[in-house]
Amino acid sequence: MDGRVRLGVVTDSHVSEPGVADTYFNNRVHLGHSRTLLTDALSWLTPRADALVLLGDLTQSARPEEFRFLLDELTATGLPCYVVPGNHDCPTPADDELLAGHLKSAERVRVPAHEPLGPALLTAGHLTRSADGGYHNRLESPAPARLPVVLTHFPVLSLRPAIEERRWQYAGDLVNRVGLERTLGSLPEPVLVLHGHLHTRAETVAGNILQLSMGALAEAPHDAALVTIEADARGLRVTRECHQVFRPAPGVRPAVLAPERSAFTFSGKEWRPELESGG
Repeated sequence: MDGRVRLGVVTDSHVSEPGVADTYFNNRVHLGHSRTLLTDALSWLTPRADALVLLGDLTQSARPEEFRFLLDELTATGLPCYVVPGNHDCPTPADDELLAGHLKSAERVRVPAHEPLGPALLTAGHLTRSADGGYHNRLESPAPARLPVVLTHFPVLSLRPAIEERRWQYAGDLVNRVGLERTLGSLPEPVLVLHGHLHTRAETVAGNILQLSMGALAEAPHDAALVTIEADARGLRVTRECHQVFRPAPGVRPAVLAPERSAFTFSGKEWRPELESGG
């Protein structure tokens, strides 16, 4: 399992029509400039990454023109691109396959099933919304040949206490989150989870699971991130470098629980930070 791969990661781009009114979550969500933010994020990531990953809430309203702009921008990078839907991309139970329909005409963009990429194996479940409004992620158990990298919009490890303690809004968890955590935690191999949804940059370790929560693009901290996975005879190493595409205005308090740069190694039983984390 030797090798290295660099993933350029963006989440919660909320691509909208130009000039649409902004909204608020913890801070202003810059819908009116969402297309510029995405273009700038991809411009920074493309020369640095081997592949691009978008972790849901690709669009604000799941309109065809929003998907088309996003997919055209991804295709233009020339890199392999992997996407997963978020709740904004399938706002009703009938929209579960909406993203899949748009991907049929896209080049180099797909939802990964079991996609080998260097020392990583990218995998993503199928996000569905039930009639009562809850979201489920049907995730197949990943094969152990490479480091399983689970791409998901919703977190596997809940951050509710840490986020609500700081009086930020908590966007919610999957209905079947506990089951997913149990399944991944029972694997003998290390697992890396990359997710969005919470608009919060954070990092969480639970035994063999390392979860990197990505800051939103459309809302502060306006992050694009480079996640590097390295494997050699000494073991596994994961690093994250975040780049703020747009600097928040004075007085804005971004939802940040982790530093812009961090590194983790797998010791044989659990993930350990190389540098002290903060936020």
